[in-house]
Amino acid sequence: MSQREQARGELLRLLAQAYEVSAEWKDAVLRDVEERLGLWGDPDALEDTHEYQECTGVVDQIRDVWTEVRQAEIWPRPADH
Repeated sequence: MSQREQARGELLRLLAQAYEVSAEWKDAVLRDVEERLGLWGDPDALEDTHEYQECTGVVDQIRDVWTEVRQAEIWPRPADH
């Protein structure tokens, strides 16, 4: 395995770990919001909060970067002439 492939594998591993941690962070933040605002059992109201939008955006961005890296062309392309 080339150094480039190893680095890509490590990047994917770290992004997957970041995704898991960000999802845990999102859950913790939303539990706090539910408690603070008394939104238990009202997922629509929770989804309308600023915190929900921000956390979801971060988690989605990490997932999107992981997907882009996973799907990226890793082989050298021929030089344009």
